[in-house]
Amino acid sequence: MKQELISVLETFGYPVYLQGSMNIDDAYPDSFFTFWNNSSDETAHYDNDASAFVWDFDVNFYSSDPALVNTVPVTARKRLKAAGFIVRGKGHDVLSDEITHTGRGLDVYYREENTPPDPPGPEPEPSPEDDEDENEETDGDTANN
Repeated sequence: MKQELISVLETFGYPVYLQGSMNIDDAYPDSFFTFWNNSSDETAHYDNDASAFVWDFDVNFYSSDPALVNTVPVTARKRLKAAGFIVRGKGHDVLSDEITHTGRGLDVYYREENTPPDPPGPEPEPSPEDDEDENEETDGDTANN
């Protein structure tokens, strides 16, 4: 599910980082996204197995341009919803480690259905062709002896 989230965020053309993974010695890009997976809890069960999971992500957008901080998350919310994600609310302000940047965060969820495999069925009955194939192999072995 992380890759699906990253794929949507990458459509903006800004770098996407796992929250906290940037090198402390590297300069911040002018604008970028971060994300963090808070949980991926089971939410429904059937036949002693999870039938659904809810992925909970924090998605943050940081920029040195305050106008982008106010507009990019609005568009990100629309794109995420179009991709099947659930975005709670319109976001919230987030702190930045750099005084040159401000940020805005979104609470993003995705409900993943867990489709269990079909239970094994009965073994198929052998067909008459299968019997003929076995006889041919036996006949061939007998001819070589």
